[in-house]
Amino acid sequence: MLHHIELLRDKVDAMNVTDHQSSVMRFPSMGGVLLVKEMGGEPILQMTCRDRNRLALQADLLLADTKGVHTKTASDNPFFFKIKAVDTSGNESGFSNVVKVKLPDVTPPIAPVFKTFQVKEGMIELSWYPNTESDVAGYRLYRTKAGDESDKQVKLNKA
Repeated sequence: MLHHIELLRDKVDAMNVTDHQSSVMRFPSMGGVLLVKEMGGEPILQMTCRDRNRLALQADLLLADTKGVHTKTASDNPFFFKIKAVDTSGNESGFSNVVKVKLPDVTPPIAPVFKTFQVKEGMIELSWYPNTESDVAGYRLYRTKAGDESDKQVKLNKA
């Protein structure tokens, strides 16, 4: 694996590290991602829900974030296009001007994870691990009854 990282790191934009493909136990994706990062490559962390519950997925995402492995999407990098005209004899024109296109961000931030809660005199104090993604604008806190996920959620702040 180290040999392949060494060969590829200067030839590709990023390296996809798969997560137990075909339900076969293999080197963990988080370990592979950390090796790629340590060797100067840009890793893409791939995680499957098939083999983990939500808590395990969130824990792995927190670890990745603390180790500097951040979520990357196609909207993070612009695409550049240019075009040539071709006549019926196969002659090509020069290139057009370059057009830069940046895709809209459609990837939501990673869900927050509560750290602590305390019930004090007449109030409840909540704290969570901060999200380190660069485009997080704030947090919206909701209250429900008995963990209800229906439309009965009450928004408690204006963020």
